[in-house]
Amino acid sequence: MWKEWCQFYQQEESTPRDQVPQCKIDIPNKRGVKKLGIINLKHLVHDKNNVAQKEHEEIPCIPFKLGSLSVDTGNIIPLEKDWSKRFTVVTDYLSENIDQIINFEGKEDDVYVVTMSKSGTTWMLETAWLVLNDFNFEEGSTTLLMDRAPYLEHSQIAENFIQICDTHKMLRELKSPRLIKTHLPTHLLPTDLWKKKSKVIYVARNFKDALVSRYRFYNGMGMVSNPMSLEDFAELMMNNKTPYLPYWDHVLEFWELRKQPNIFFTSYERMSKDLRSVIKELCVFLNKPEPSESTLDKAQEYLNFKNMKNSLAGKLHQEAMDKEKVLNCERHTNKAVDFEFMRRGETGSSKDEMTDNLSRKLDQWAESYLQEAGVTVDELY
Repeated sequence: MWKEWCQFYQQEESTPRDQVPQCKIDIPNKRGVKKLGIINLKHLVHDKNNVAQKEHEEIPCIPFKLGSLSVDTGNIIPLEKDWSKRFTVVTDYLSENIDQIINFEGKEDDVYVVTMSKSGTTWMLETAWLVLNDFNFEEGSTTLLMDRAPYLEHSQIAENFIQICDTHKMLRELKSPRLIKTHLPTHLLPTDLWKKKSKVIYVARNFKDALVSRYRFYNGMGMVSNPMSLEDFAELMMNNKTPYLPYWDHVLEFWELRKQPNIFFTSYERMSKDLRSVIKELCVFLNKPEPSESTLDKAQEYLNFKNMKNSLAGKLHQEAMDKEKVLNCERHTNKAVDFEFMRRGETGSSKDEMTDNLSRKLDQWAESYLQEAGVTVDELY
């Protein structure tokens, strides 16, 4: 699927998240965007005095060139922070076309589902779509979710994605209220979202479970040159070397915004424990009448992981992922088979997929961020 296959290169020194070097250029300032900072990790490393250009150790991992992106959106996000120093790892093509995202023409009644990837995105999209569409189980179970809830930045991830699916065109043609999927963090979301106070549903997931799910997805989809170990993939995550990272900034910013009237913060674990209550709360948040008990019973059955996986909509989604996987693997040695987009759908499943040593290392990594933020894992999930 990717037109340009490049390799991801490792920085020789670990760079603190607030000291990432930035090269700033002006971009169109249609909606309050001030500056764009792009870092090509293939050519830049950070040391104590300057930014040096040199070649780095190749990680045969990600099939597109990555860079670090920061956009100063001024004061439109209701969170005090120096947004000019906030960075996110993205593909080079997305960084070059980020103005199309920032300047996306939003509507007041748009509803965004925002997640770090592999955190329950599909589950929440199906849930939110049902609520917004008066629990139309028939349409939901027989139509492709990608058509009902387009992926905002998909067409900007790689150069030829626009030939496959013009998500912005799909969104322009979608009836209101539009349900929009994105993995982008606060500072890279459309400025219209913040100006018009469009509603945002944010889903967090236990970081170990999300890591394992992401690892299986990257390997299974042929998105890595060679299958790598979970330990190696965890190192990439902890060192901000895959798209949409840093992980904790992504989650904690929406945690801090959770009391804003247009933000609904929940978790994969809470949906697993009490989906019925989450549906009821979503109805209130989206200004929809609370469904009858029989409708809630049907919704819970419909949103059961196994049922979603085996539905026509689920099978259509799997077929779309299989086609993308074949194209990915054409340019890689990774020939992973029997990939399942919807794999286990369980909470705590990472316990039987990682070593005790890796689990402890991830706990220490998480604690270094959570202590600073004054929040615990139990509060988030």
